[in-house]
Amino acid sequence: MKTTKAMTGAAMAMILATTACTRTLPPPAAPAHEMPKASVEVPPEVDGQTTVVVDVTNGPARVDEVIAQEAAATSTGVVAYGELTRNVCLTTPCAVNLDYGQHNFRFTGTSDNEHYGTGVVTAGRSDSVFRHTMGEHSSGGPVHGIGVATTSLGLLGALVGGSLLGTGALIQASDTTGTGSGSGLTTGGGITLGIGLGLVAIGIGMMVASPTTNQEGSSTQFANTNQLLSDESKPSKTSGQSL
Repeated sequence: MKTTKAMTGAAMAMILATTACTRTLPPPAAPAHEMPKASVEVPPEVDGQTTVVVDVTNGPARVDEVIAQEAAATSTGVVAYGELTRNVCLTTPCAVNLDYGQHNFRFTGTSDNEHYGTGVVTAGRSDSVFRHTMGEHSSGGPVHGIGVATTSLGLLGALVGGSLLGTGALIQASDTTGTGSGSGLTTGGGITLGIGLGLVAIGIGMMVASPTTNQEGSSTQFANTNQLLSDESKPSKTSGQSL
């Protein structure tokens, strides 16, 4: 009974630790209505499109547009998810021509892949500026990974030790000869169980010390009033399509 309680406690501790080891942060403040500090090359105007300046406050970042998302179930019942994307900008800030309507953008930090975010860009009749602050999505680093491995190893040890301890106890209970049958299993199981629980505690401590982080980004879009995109500063209008 004590063995079962110890193993159950270890499993519950693992579940609670997994929850406690994930930090969910509120989104950062929406970016201010400001033009990018770096210069931006503005593309020629295109009929049926509008120009949007894209800036990431904690960039630079790669910008991709999510064109389609699909989910399909395999023959084994596993649901697989896929996306169709196209690159909009290799780095920010940038200026792009977009078809009228809404566009789902994804931002990925070029120097830190743990910072990314998503935003919906609206391309209207007037030129605009879309600014985004990426959120943080951290895996917790090597310490967290080692903690997960240590905890898993500890749970396995606790399971094996608990099984040996229980088996030895049953053998001892049924021993009528007084020879101490099963005492070796009981001793070995108890030691293994103790080591396993110790590893669980160490692993959980490492996970708590270096938690994973989830934070959504924030965006703002405003009409451009800067001379950068005024009629006088834009290249002449062309026909055809561009990003």
